[in-house]
Amino acid sequence: MPEALSALVMDDEDLSELEALVAKFNMFRVLKAGQNELRHSNMLVWLFKPTESHGLDEQFLRRWLMEVMHSANQNNDAVPKSRSPVWIDAATISNVEVHREWHNIDIILEFSLSVLGKQTDWVIAIENKVNAKQGKSQLQGYRRRIDEHFQGADERSFVFLTKNEEPPADPAWLTSTYSDVLRALERSVAAQRDTIGREPLFLIEQYMELLREEFLEDTEAVELARAIYKRHAAAIDFIFECKVDPIFELSNRLEDRLRNNEEQLGIAMSKSGKGRVRLIPKAWDTMANAAGRAWGENGHFVVLELDFYPKVVELNIVAGDGPEDWRDKLWERCGEPPLQRSQRTIPRRFLKAYRGKSNIRVNGVADLDLDLESIEDEIFEWVKAHLKSHKFQEAQNVITGFIKELP
Repeated sequence: MPEALSALVMDDEDLSELEALVAKFNMFRVLKAGQNELRHSNMLVWLFKPTESHGLDEQFLRRWLMEVMHSANQNNDAVPKSRSPVWIDAATISNVEVHREWHNIDIILEFSLSVLGKQTDWVIAIENKVNAKQGKSQLQGYRRRIDEHFQGADERSFVFLTKNEEPPADPAWLTSTYSDVLRALERSVAAQRDTIGREPLFLIEQYMELLREEFLEDTEAVELARAIYKRHAAAIDFIFECKVDPIFELSNRLEDRLRNNEEQLGIAMSKSGKGRVRLIPKAWDTMANAAGRAWGENGHFVVLELDFYPKVVELNIVAGDGPEDWRDKLWERCGEPPLQRSQRTIPRRFLKAYRGKSNIRVNGVADLDLDLESIEDEIFEWVKAHLKSHKFQEAQNVITGFIKELP
Protein backbone atom coordinates (compact mmCIF):
# COMPACT_ATOMS: atom_id res chain seq x y z
CA MET A 1 0.00 0.00 0.00
CA PRO A 2 2.78 2.59 0.64
CA GLU A 3 4.04 2.00 -2.91
CA ALA A 4 0.52 2.39 -4.31
CA LEU A 5 0.02 5.65 -2.44
CA SER A 6 3.42 6.91 -3.61
CA ALA A 7 2.54 6.14 -7.24
CA LEU A 8 -0.74 8.00 -6.79
CA VAL A 9 0.77 11.23 -5.49
CA MET A 10 4.07 11.25 -7.40
CA ASP A 11 3.59 9.71 -10.82
CA ASP A 12 0.15 10.75 -12.04
CA GLU A 13 -0.10 14.00 -14.02
CA ASP A 14 -3.90 13.64 -14.19
CA LEU A 15 -4.04 13.90 -10.40
CA SER A 16 -2.22 17.23 -10.52
CA GLU A 17 -4.66 18.46 -13.17
CA LEU A 18 -7.63 17.27 -11.13
CA GLU A 19 -6.28 18.96 -8.01
CA ALA A 20 -5.91 22.20 -9.97
CA LEU A 21 -9.51 21.97 -11.19
CA VAL A 22 -10.94 21.18 -7.77
CA ALA A 23 -8.76 23.75 -5.99
CA LYS A 24 -9.84 26.54 -8.34
CA PHE A 25 -11.46 29.33 -6.36
CA ASN A 26 -15.24 29.39 -6.38
CA MET A 27 -17.05 31.73 -4.03
CA PHE A 28 -20.14 29.51 -3.90
CA ARG A 29 -18.06 26.59 -2.64
CA VAL A 30 -16.47 28.85 -0.03
CA LEU A 31 -19.98 29.73 1.14
CA LYS A 32 -20.96 26.03 1.00
CA ALA A 33 -23.80 26.92 -1.36
CA GLY A 34 -23.55 23.84 -3.60
CA GLN A 35 -26.25 21.85 -1.81
CA ASN A 36 -27.97 24.74 -0.03
CA GLU A 37 -31.48 25.29 -1.39
CA LEU A 38 -31.87 28.73 0.21
CA ARG A 39 -28.77 30.09 -1.51
CA HIS A 40 -29.79 28.63 -4.87
CA SER A 41 -33.24 30.17 -4.48
CA ASN A 42 -31.72 33.54 -3.60
CA MET A 43 -29.51 33.39 -6.69
CA LEU A 44 -32.47 32.49 -8.91
CA VAL A 45 -34.56 35.34 -7.51
CA TRP A 46 -31.73 37.76 -8.36
CA LEU A 47 -31.47 36.37 -11.90
CA PHE A 48 -35.24 36.41 -12.50
CA LYS A 49 -35.58 40.13 -11.69
CA PRO A 50 -34.92 42.16 -14.91
CA THR A 51 -34.07 45.31 -12.95
CA GLU A 52 -31.34 43.71 -10.84
CA SER A 53 -27.63 44.48 -11.31
CA HIS A 54 -26.80 41.34 -13.34
CA GLY A 55 -27.22 43.11 -16.70
CA LEU A 56 -29.23 40.26 -18.23
CA ASP A 57 -32.46 42.29 -18.34
CA GLU A 58 -35.30 39.75 -18.77
CA GLN A 59 -33.14 37.31 -20.80
CA PHE A 60 -32.72 34.72 -18.06
CA LEU A 61 -36.42 34.68 -17.19
CA ARG A 62 -37.30 34.32 -20.88
CA ARG A 63 -34.71 31.59 -21.58
CA TRP A 64 -35.63 29.60 -18.49
CA LEU A 65 -39.33 29.75 -19.40
CA MET A 66 -38.50 28.54 -22.90
CA GLU A 67 -36.50 25.57 -21.53
CA VAL A 68 -39.25 24.50 -19.15
CA MET A 69 -42.13 25.00 -21.56
CA HIS A 70 -40.31 23.35 -24.47
CA SER A 71 -40.21 20.13 -22.49
CA ALA A 72 -43.83 20.57 -21.38
CA ASN A 73 -45.13 21.23 -24.90
CA GLN A 74 -43.07 18.38 -26.32
CA ASN A 75 -44.43 15.84 -23.86
CA ASN A 76 -47.97 16.99 -23.11
CA ASP A 77 -50.56 17.88 -25.75
CA ALA A 78 -52.73 19.47 -23.04
CA VAL A 79 -50.29 22.35 -22.52
CA PRO A 80 -51.79 25.50 -24.17
CA LYS A 81 -50.03 26.85 -27.23
CA SER A 82 -49.70 30.15 -25.37
CA ARG A 83 -46.92 28.49 -23.37
CA SER A 84 -44.87 27.52 -26.42
CA PRO A 85 -41.19 28.58 -26.59
CA VAL A 86 -41.87 30.39 -29.89
CA TRP A 87 -44.60 32.48 -28.26
CA ILE A 88 -42.40 33.23 -25.24
CA ASP A 89 -39.47 34.20 -27.48
CA ALA A 90 -41.61 36.63 -29.46
CA ALA A 91 -43.36 38.14 -26.44
CA THR A 92 -42.63 41.36 -24.61
CA ILE A 93 -42.14 40.66 -20.90
CA SER A 94 -43.27 43.31 -18.44
CA ASN A 95 -44.59 43.88 -14.90
CA VAL A 96 -42.23 41.31 -13.43
CA GLU A 97 -42.58 40.70 -9.71
CA VAL A 98 -40.65 38.00 -7.85
CA HIS A 99 -41.70 36.81 -4.39
CA ARG A 100 -39.48 34.79 -2.06
CA GLU A 101 -40.94 32.32 0.48
CA TRP A 102 -44.53 33.42 -0.10
CA HIS A 103 -46.60 31.18 2.21
CA ASN A 104 -43.59 28.80 2.31
CA ILE A 105 -43.47 28.49 -1.51
CA ASP A 106 -39.86 29.04 -2.56
CA ILE A 107 -40.38 31.42 -5.49
CA ILE A 108 -43.43 33.06 -7.08
CA LEU A 109 -43.10 34.78 -10.47
CA GLU A 110 -45.72 37.30 -11.61
CA PHE A 111 -45.37 38.90 -15.04
CA SER A 112 -47.14 39.83 -18.24
CA LEU A 113 -46.41 38.59 -21.76
CA SER A 114 -47.63 40.58 -24.75
CA VAL A 115 -47.77 39.24 -28.32
CA LEU A 116 -49.55 40.94 -31.24
CA GLY A 117 -51.39 43.24 -28.86
CA LYS A 118 -52.66 40.47 -26.61
CA GLN A 119 -51.49 40.51 -22.99
CA THR A 120 -51.38 37.43 -20.77
CA ASP A 121 -50.87 37.73 -17.03
CA TRP A 122 -48.95 34.72 -15.79
CA VAL A 123 -48.15 33.37 -12.32
CA ILE A 124 -45.57 30.63 -11.85
CA ALA A 125 -44.86 28.86 -8.55
CA ILE A 126 -41.44 27.24 -8.18
CA GLU A 127 -40.69 24.67 -5.51
CA ASN A 128 -36.94 24.20 -5.28
CA LYS A 129 -35.50 20.90 -4.00
CA VAL A 130 -31.76 20.19 -4.05
CA ASN A 131 -31.38 17.44 -1.47
CA ALA A 132 -34.62 17.67 0.54
CA LYS A 133 -37.65 15.62 -0.53
CA GLN A 134 -41.18 16.85 -1.12
CA GLY A 135 -43.50 16.48 1.84
CA LYS A 136 -46.72 14.53 1.79
CA SER A 137 -49.38 16.55 -0.08
CA GLN A 138 -47.00 19.54 -0.03
CA LEU A 139 -47.28 20.30 -3.74
CA GLN A 140 -51.05 19.82 -3.81
CA GLY A 141 -51.39 22.28 -0.93
CA TYR A 142 -49.19 24.86 -2.63
CA ARG A 143 -51.15 24.53 -5.87
CA ARG A 144 -54.49 25.10 -4.10
CA ARG A 145 -53.02 28.15 -2.36
CA ILE A 146 -51.86 29.64 -5.67
CA ASP A 147 -55.17 28.88 -7.42
CA GLU A 148 -57.12 30.57 -4.64
CA HIS A 149 -54.92 33.65 -4.27
CA PHE A 150 -54.17 34.36 -7.96
CA GLN A 151 -57.58 33.69 -9.48
CA GLY A 152 -57.25 36.75 -11.72
CA ALA A 153 -54.17 35.41 -13.56
CA ASP A 154 -54.72 34.24 -17.14
CA GLU A 155 -52.15 31.46 -16.69
CA ARG A 156 -51.02 29.63 -13.56
CA SER A 157 -48.12 27.17 -13.78
CA PHE A 158 -46.29 25.07 -11.22
CA VAL A 159 -42.64 24.04 -11.61
CA PHE A 160 -40.89 21.44 -9.46
CA LEU A 161 -37.17 22.27 -9.72
CA THR A 162 -34.84 19.47 -8.58
CA LYS A 163 -31.29 18.26 -8.86
CA ASN A 164 -32.12 14.61 -9.59
CA GLU A 165 -35.36 14.94 -11.60
CA GLU A 166 -37.53 13.70 -8.75
CA PRO A 167 -41.09 13.23 -10.07
CA PRO A 168 -43.65 15.55 -8.43
CA ALA A 169 -46.35 13.86 -6.35
CA ASP A 170 -48.92 16.28 -7.83
CA PRO A 171 -49.23 15.74 -11.62
CA ALA A 172 -50.17 19.40 -12.13
CA TRP A 173 -46.53 20.36 -11.50
CA LEU A 174 -44.06 20.47 -14.38
CA THR A 175 -40.61 19.00 -13.81
CA SER A 176 -37.41 20.96 -14.28
CA THR A 177 -33.78 20.42 -13.30
CA TYR A 178 -30.75 22.61 -12.79
CA SER A 179 -29.63 21.59 -16.26
CA ASP A 180 -32.43 23.88 -17.51
CA VAL A 181 -31.10 26.66 -15.29
CA LEU A 182 -27.56 26.18 -16.62
CA ARG A 183 -28.64 26.12 -20.29
CA ALA A 184 -30.77 29.23 -19.83
CA LEU A 185 -27.95 31.04 -18.06
CA GLU A 186 -25.34 30.08 -20.66
CA ARG A 187 -27.52 31.35 -23.50
CA SER A 188 -28.46 34.51 -21.64
CA VAL A 189 -24.83 35.36 -20.95
CA ALA A 190 -23.90 34.68 -24.58
CA ALA A 191 -26.62 37.07 -25.74
CA GLN A 192 -25.99 39.83 -23.19
CA ARG A 193 -22.26 39.58 -22.45
CA ASP A 194 -21.58 43.13 -23.67
CA THR A 195 -24.10 44.59 -21.20
CA ILE A 196 -22.96 42.66 -18.13
CA GLY A 197 -20.61 44.41 -15.73
CA ARG A 198 -17.32 42.82 -14.70
CA GLU A 199 -18.42 41.99 -11.14
CA PRO A 200 -21.85 40.52 -12.06
CA LEU A 201 -20.23 38.51 -14.88
CA PHE A 202 -17.71 37.07 -12.42
CA LEU A 203 -20.54 36.07 -10.05
CA ILE A 204 -22.62 34.50 -12.83
CA GLU A 205 -19.67 32.56 -14.27
CA GLN A 206 -18.82 31.27 -10.79
CA TYR A 207 -22.41 30.08 -10.41
CA MET A 208 -22.39 28.36 -13.81
CA GLU A 209 -19.13 26.63 -12.88
CA LEU A 210 -20.72 25.41 -9.65
CA LEU A 211 -23.74 24.03 -11.53
CA ARG A 212 -21.51 22.18 -14.01
CA GLU A 213 -19.37 20.60 -11.29
CA GLU A 214 -22.06 19.89 -8.68
CA PHE A 215 -25.09 19.03 -10.80
CA LEU A 216 -23.78 17.40 -13.99
CA GLU A 217 -22.18 13.94 -14.15
CA ASP A 218 -19.92 14.17 -17.22
CA THR A 219 -17.62 17.08 -16.40
CA GLU A 220 -13.87 17.27 -17.01
CA ALA A 221 -13.20 16.78 -13.30
CA VAL A 222 -15.45 13.71 -13.15
CA GLU A 223 -13.79 12.14 -16.18
CA LEU A 224 -10.32 12.78 -14.74
CA ALA A 225 -11.35 11.30 -11.42
CA ARG A 226 -12.65 8.16 -13.11
CA ALA A 227 -9.42 7.77 -15.11
CA ILE A 228 -7.31 8.21 -11.97
CA TYR A 229 -9.40 5.70 -10.07
CA LYS A 230 -8.92 3.07 -12.77
CA ARG A 231 -5.14 3.41 -12.45
CA HIS A 232 -4.98 3.70 -8.66
CA ALA A 233 -8.04 1.85 -7.39
CA ALA A 234 -6.21 0.13 -4.52
CA ALA A 235 -4.69 3.34 -3.16
CA ILE A 236 -7.92 5.32 -3.53
CA ASP A 237 -9.99 2.58 -1.92
CA PHE A 238 -7.56 2.62 0.99
CA ILE A 239 -7.96 6.39 1.32
CA PHE A 240 -11.71 6.04 1.41
CA GLU A 241 -11.46 3.36 4.06
CA CYS A 242 -9.75 5.99 6.20
CA LYS A 243 -12.33 8.70 5.50
CA VAL A 244 -15.73 7.13 5.09
CA ASP A 245 -18.47 8.64 2.94
CA PRO A 246 -21.42 6.38 3.83
CA ILE A 247 -23.36 6.83 0.57
CA PHE A 248 -20.28 6.19 -1.55
CA GLU A 249 -19.31 3.26 0.66
CA LEU A 250 -22.79 1.76 0.54
CA SER A 251 -22.94 2.17 -3.25
CA ASN A 252 -19.55 0.45 -3.64
CA ARG A 253 -20.49 -2.35 -1.26
CA LEU A 254 -23.67 -3.15 -3.15
CA GLU A 255 -21.97 -2.84 -6.53
CA ASP A 256 -19.26 -5.30 -5.47
CA ARG A 257 -21.79 -7.62 -3.80
CA LEU A 258 -23.97 -7.73 -6.89
CA ARG A 259 -20.99 -8.18 -9.21
CA ASN A 260 -19.80 -11.13 -7.14
CA ASN A 261 -23.25 -12.72 -7.40
CA GLU A 262 -24.04 -12.04 -11.05
CA GLU A 263 -24.50 -15.70 -11.95
CA GLN A 264 -26.67 -16.44 -8.92
CA LEU A 265 -28.92 -13.43 -9.58
CA GLY A 266 -28.93 -13.70 -13.39
CA ILE A 267 -27.65 -10.17 -13.89
CA ALA A 268 -24.78 -8.18 -15.40
CA MET A 269 -23.44 -4.91 -14.04
CA SER A 270 -23.70 -1.58 -15.86
CA LYS A 271 -22.14 1.86 -15.23
CA SER A 272 -22.78 2.99 -11.65
CA GLY A 273 -22.39 6.22 -9.73
CA LYS A 274 -22.53 7.44 -6.15
CA GLY A 275 -25.91 6.57 -4.69
CA ARG A 276 -27.04 4.67 -7.80
CA VAL A 277 -25.92 1.16 -8.67
CA ARG A 278 -26.92 0.06 -12.17
CA LEU A 279 -27.35 -3.48 -13.46
CA ILE A 280 -29.31 -5.40 -16.08
CA PRO A 281 -30.97 -8.82 -16.17
CA LYS A 282 -29.17 -11.26 -18.45
CA ALA A 283 -32.10 -11.07 -20.86
CA TRP A 284 -31.24 -7.40 -21.46
CA ASP A 285 -27.54 -8.05 -22.04
CA THR A 286 -27.71 -7.65 -25.81
CA MET A 287 -25.71 -5.78 -28.43
CA ALA A 288 -28.70 -3.54 -29.14
CA ASN A 289 -29.12 -2.52 -25.50
CA ALA A 290 -25.36 -2.03 -25.07
CA ALA A 291 -25.38 0.82 -27.61
CA GLY A 292 -26.82 3.32 -25.10
CA ARG A 293 -24.80 6.37 -24.04
CA ALA A 294 -26.97 8.11 -21.42
CA TRP A 295 -24.58 7.08 -18.64
CA GLY A 296 -21.41 7.44 -20.71
CA GLU A 297 -19.47 5.05 -22.90
CA ASN A 298 -20.14 1.31 -22.54
CA GLY A 299 -23.57 1.99 -21.10
CA HIS A 300 -27.05 0.70 -21.94
CA PHE A 301 -30.35 2.04 -23.20
CA VAL A 302 -32.28 0.42 -20.35
CA VAL A 303 -30.96 -0.46 -16.89
CA LEU A 304 -32.10 -1.43 -13.43
CA GLU A 305 -31.12 1.37 -11.05
CA LEU A 306 -30.69 0.67 -7.35
CA ASP A 307 -31.35 4.16 -6.00
CA PHE A 308 -30.39 5.34 -2.51
CA TYR A 309 -31.63 8.93 -2.88
CA PRO A 310 -35.37 8.44 -2.16
CA LYS A 311 -36.61 8.02 1.40
CA VAL A 312 -36.43 4.25 0.95
CA VAL A 313 -34.23 2.14 -1.31
CA GLU A 314 -35.76 1.64 -4.76
CA LEU A 315 -35.02 -0.69 -7.66
CA ASN A 316 -36.23 1.07 -10.79
CA ILE A 317 -36.28 0.34 -14.51
CA VAL A 318 -34.86 3.41 -16.26
CA ALA A 319 -34.51 4.09 -19.98
CA GLY A 320 -31.71 6.60 -20.42
CA ASP A 321 -32.04 7.39 -24.09
CA GLY A 322 -33.06 5.67 -27.30
CA PRO A 323 -34.71 6.45 -30.64
CA GLU A 324 -37.58 8.90 -30.28
CA ASP A 325 -40.24 6.58 -31.71
CA TRP A 326 -39.05 3.78 -29.44
CA ARG A 327 -39.21 6.02 -26.34
CA ASP A 328 -42.66 7.27 -27.29
CA LYS A 329 -43.90 3.70 -27.62
CA LEU A 330 -42.34 2.74 -24.28
CA TRP A 331 -43.94 5.78 -22.65
CA GLU A 332 -47.35 4.74 -23.96
CA ARG A 333 -46.84 1.22 -22.60
CA CYS A 334 -45.92 2.65 -19.20
CA GLY A 335 -49.54 3.66 -18.81
CA GLU A 336 -50.45 0.01 -18.19
CA PRO A 337 -49.31 -2.47 -15.50
CA PRO A 338 -46.87 -3.93 -14.74
CA LEU A 339 -45.06 -0.80 -15.94
CA GLN A 340 -45.93 2.60 -14.51
CA ARG A 341 -45.35 6.29 -15.05
CA SER A 342 -43.43 8.06 -12.31
CA GLN A 343 -43.65 11.37 -14.19
CA ARG A 344 -46.65 13.27 -15.51
CA THR A 345 -45.12 13.77 -18.95
CA ILE A 346 -42.44 11.91 -20.85
CA PRO A 347 -39.11 13.16 -19.45
CA ARG A 348 -36.41 14.66 -21.61
CA ARG A 349 -33.77 12.04 -20.82
CA PHE A 350 -34.42 9.50 -18.07
CA LEU A 351 -37.69 7.61 -18.40
CA LYS A 352 -38.52 5.67 -15.23
CA ALA A 353 -40.73 2.84 -16.43
CA TYR A 354 -41.08 0.85 -13.19
CA ARG A 355 -40.55 1.55 -9.50
CA GLY A 356 -39.80 -1.16 -6.95
CA LYS A 357 -39.90 0.29 -3.44
CA SER A 358 -38.42 -1.40 -0.39
CA ASN A 359 -39.07 -0.65 3.27
CA ILE A 360 -35.40 0.11 3.88
CA ARG A 361 -35.00 3.72 4.93
CA VAL A 362 -31.79 5.42 3.87
CA ASN A 363 -32.52 9.08 4.65
CA GLY A 364 -30.17 8.73 7.64
CA VAL A 365 -27.36 7.22 5.60
CA ALA A 366 -25.13 10.24 6.20
CA ASP A 367 -24.91 9.22 9.86
CA LEU A 368 -21.39 7.84 10.28
CA ASP A 369 -22.56 5.56 13.11
CA LEU A 370 -24.73 3.46 10.80
CA ASP A 371 -23.88 -0.21 10.50
CA LEU A 372 -23.20 -0.27 6.77
CA GLU A 373 -22.58 -4.01 6.72
CA SER A 374 -26.05 -4.73 8.11
CA ILE A 375 -27.67 -2.29 5.69
CA GLU A 376 -25.76 -3.86 2.80
CA ASP A 377 -27.02 -7.32 3.79
CA GLU A 378 -30.59 -6.09 4.12
CA ILE A 379 -30.56 -4.33 0.74
CA PHE A 380 -28.92 -7.27 -1.02
CA GLU A 381 -31.51 -9.73 0.30
CA TRP A 382 -34.31 -7.39 -0.72
CA VAL A 383 -32.88 -7.00 -4.25
CA LYS A 384 -32.51 -10.76 -4.57
CA ALA A 385 -36.14 -11.29 -3.54
CA HIS A 386 -37.49 -8.48 -5.68
CA LEU A 387 -35.78 -9.79 -8.81
CA LYS A 388 -37.72 -13.03 -8.32
CA SER A 389 -41.05 -11.32 -7.60
CA HIS A 390 -43.96 -11.86 -9.98
CA LYS A 391 -44.43 -8.12 -10.46
CA PHE A 392 -40.83 -7.55 -11.50
CA GLN A 393 -40.69 -10.65 -13.70
CA GLU A 394 -43.69 -9.35 -15.64
CA ALA A 395 -42.07 -5.94 -16.06
CA GLN A 396 -38.77 -7.52 -17.10
CA ASN A 397 -40.50 -9.53 -19.83
CA VAL A 398 -42.21 -6.41 -21.21
CA ILE A 399 -38.91 -4.51 -21.33
CA THR A 400 -37.19 -7.50 -22.95
CA GLY A 401 -39.67 -7.18 -25.80
CA PHE A 402 -38.89 -3.48 -26.16
CA ILE A 403 -35.15 -4.14 -26.19
CA LYS A 404 -35.65 -6.53 -29.09
CA GLU A 405 -37.19 -3.67 -31.05
CA LEU A 406 -34.10 -1.45 -30.68
CA PRO A 407 -32.31 -0.88 -34.00
